[in-house]
Amino acid sequence: MGSPGPGALPAPSLVPEQAGLARVTGYRTLFLTITLALVTLAATRPGIAVIVFVLLLIVTRLAGIAVEEFRGRRERRGPSRADALVATLLSPWHLVRAVFGVLPAAAVGLCAGVIVVLLGLMLFAPGNVIIAPIPTVEARSVGGMNQPVVDSLVLGVAMLVTVVVTWWGPASYGTRVGAGPLLRRIAPTKGTKTIVTLVVLALALLAAVPLFGSPVDVHWWPLGDRPAVTW
Repeated sequence: MGSPGPGALPAPSLVPEQAGLARVTGYRTLFLTITLALVTLAATRPGIAVIVFVLLLIVTRLAGIAVEEFRGRRERRGPSRADALVATLLSPWHLVRAVFGVLPAAAVGLCAGVIVVLLGLMLFAPGNVIIAPIPTVEARSVGGMNQPVVDSLVLGVAMLVTVVVTWWGPASYGTRVGAGPLLRRIAPTKGTKTIVTLVVLALALLAAVPLFGSPVDVHWWPLGDRPAVTW
């Protein structure tokens, strides 16, 4: 059996059968760190966070499709030296399938996130629940207004809900299948896993820097302006 090229996705045999195809074992810390990075990014740049999240889903789904196709081809025809070549030639088609394959799960997750954002902005709208008041006469005249950091809190929670619903919600199996092989290719050893986790953690901390500004500035691009919602 020929060995895959340096840029090829790992063979499905690298995924332990006893762990289950859709379980990612040994990478919980890295997964949580990636989620933290998305949450801190969404707190001040929700549009960019959504784009990054969807791109990560597409890449993971692409790996899942490659794994499923590799296994299916070997079950039908047995091992072949052409496996790596076939996988390379089918990559564009697999990419198209990955894009459309993540749409159902991503749509459900993003809808859940949007609901959280709208409910949160209404709950903490002027005159409603005030947890970080702005100490101005204008704010008090409308019953109180929250600091912009409260919007960031709502956006962070919404991103967390989006990740959880997308990852474990409807139509998410194919994406989770690709997570194991992809993470094992990116961080195959304990040392590389630690390095990748620290890099992602550094990115999360960098994304959190704007949260310490006064006031916190939320950039909604490319989603438009802040939703004007009232209770």
